[in-house]
Amino acid sequence: MKTTAHLLIATIIIAALSIQQASANIWRVNNNATGTNGESQGGTAAYPVFKQLNDADNSPKVHAGDTLYVEGSGTVYDAATITKQLTIIGPGYFLGENPETSNNGMTANIDQIEFSNTSPGSGGSQLIGVELSNNSGSSGISIDEYVNDILIERCIIDYSINLSEATHNSDIRIIGNFFAHKIGAYYSSIIYPDNSGAFGFPANFIFNNNISKGPLILFSNYYNRIYTASECNNNVFDCSTTSNKLAIKLYTNSFRNNILTNPNDTVSINNGSYTNVDYNISAFQTGQFGTSKN
Repeated sequence: MKTTAHLLIATIIIAALSIQQASANIWRVNNNATGTNGESQGGTAAYPVFKQLNDADNSPKVHAGDTLYVEGSGTVYDAATITKQLTIIGPGYFLGENPETSNNGMTANIDQIEFSNTSPGSGGSQLIGVELSNNSGSSGISIDEYVNDILIERCIIDYSINLSEATHNSDIRIIGNFFAHKIGAYYSSIIYPDNSGAFGFPANFIFNNNISKGPLILFSNYYNRIYTASECNNNVFDCSTTSNKLAIKLYTNSFRNNILTNPNDTVSINNGSYTNVDYNISAFQTGQFGTSKN
C-alpha cells in the first residue's frame, strides 16, 4: 500500500511538471512584420509574429516562462523593457564567419534591453545570441534593483552592462560574450557598477568565458570601493584602447585561466594581494598577475 501511494504521488508530480512545461510557449519576433498579427511573416491571430520585444512583453498571450525567438534583421530592434521572466534567443553573431548558422546571415541587433523590476518582474530571464548596439553609446543592457537570476550568454555587446542599482540583486551570470567596447564608449568599464556606492554590487556575480576589448573595473570612485565577483575565469582581455591602461580591477574568489594580451596594461586583483589568482597568462614577460601558481 505504501509503495502504491508513493507511485501515485510521483505520478501526480510528473503530471504537474508536464502541464507546467506544456504551458510554456515559443513566440517569434521580427521587426519586418506587418499587419495586426505580423501576417507578412506568417503570423496568425492565435500565434502572432511580434514586431518588437516590447510588443511581446506587453502581450497577454506571452506569459512568464515563455521563449522569444528574435529573428535576424537589417534594421535595429527598438530598445526594450522586459517585465516578465522570458528567454530571449537570437541567431548569434559573427555570422559572416559562420555561414552555416543562419539562413540570412543577419544578427538580431537590439538597441538596448532593461531587465525591469516592474511587476511581475523579469527575474529568471535569459538573453542569448543577440547583439546589443545602443545607439546612444552607453549601456546595452541594464538590470534593475531586486532583479535576480539573470543569464546573459553568447551575445555581442558593443558597449557595457549597467549594474548601477544592484545592491539587492544576486545571481547575475555573464557567460561567453564578446564585448566590443567601441571607441567613445560612455562607460569606462564593460560592467558598470554603482559609482555612488549607495547601491552596491550583486551577490554571486559570475564573469566567465568572455572576450573583452574593454576593461573590467568593478570600482566606485565616490566611495573608493572595490566590488567582488564570485568568479572571473577563462576570459580574454584585449584592452589596447584604454587610456589609463588599467584593464582589470576587482575582488574575486576565483581568478583563473585568464589571458591579458597587452603588456602595458595594469591589473589590481584583490587589492594587489593576488590571492585566488591561478594559472593566468599575461603578455608582459614578468607577469601582470604575479608569479605564484604558474
